[in-house]
Amino acid sequence: MLVQGNAKINLTLNITGRLESGYHSVDMVMQSVSLADDVYVEILDGEDITLTVDKENIPTDERNTAYKAAQIFLRESDIRKAVKIDIKKHIPSQAGIAGGSADAAAVFIALNKLCSSPFTEEKLCEMGKAVGADVPFCIMGGTCKATGTGTYLERLVDLPQCNILICKPDINVSTPVAYKLCDEFGFDEERLNTANVIKGLKTDSLYTITSNLYNKFEEVLNLKPVEKIKNTMLAYGAMGASMSGSGPTVYGIFKSEDTLPLEMCKSKLMESYDCVYAALPTKSGCTIITE
Repeated sequence: MLVQGNAKINLTLNITGRLESGYHSVDMVMQSVSLADDVYVEILDGEDITLTVDKENIPTDERNTAYKAAQIFLRESDIRKAVKIDIKKHIPSQAGIAGGSADAAAVFIALNKLCSSPFTEEKLCEMGKAVGADVPFCIMGGTCKATGTGTYLERLVDLPQCNILICKPDINVSTPVAYKLCDEFGFDEERLNTANVIKGLKTDSLYTITSNLYNKFEEVLNLKPVEKIKNTMLAYGAMGASMSGSGPTVYGIFKSEDTLPLEMCKSKLMESYDCVYAALPTKSGCTIITE
């Protein structure tokens, strides 16, 4: 079975506090996009999990989110079978757009389908929490508000039609360091960006949505490449631009009819960056391509 696992972007991302557990509470709106990994999943006789990835420096054992997803599914379903997973990567790694979480979600969706759907979407999301905070969203997909530690999801009205340009600069960001900076910077529970984006979704106003894009990590990290990419996107006509997740990937939202400005911006960014992609918003986190 081939399942495409879609990347995500954060329309808003606010860190509202630090919990006694050491985790952080968040208030954010996440959106699935058409940039996706191809995840091939097969059930065979035996009891081993084998994983191959077409990119170097990505682990293929228990450290990989897709491998963990298969382990958890087999344990929870009490199915004694071998699972073979082959991943063709298109989503850049360590980019803040849920590449690993998308792969895990695709494995959950594929195995559930191959095993005659023993679990509901809600149960799959519950299992996904054990792999990573973004996995439940990547299973549910579409447009969602996320609160708590990012795993309490509320489905929202679909993002209006638009074009999305995605660019990852060649730098890495440490998520623990980003959270530590948030702790030092302080928290703001009263930010209205998420509420305003939800209002824009309900009124089908792309202007309202793009006027309220926000990312707390972008604010505290203050990365020069991020600012440079944002400024380029805005100069070429993006309605709004922001960093996604803990970064360093930046996205810009263009009107659907502005295909030429988007292509010109893409060409400009490709002069300096290897990871530049045009995408569309999607209504699902995973898509079954072939059974």
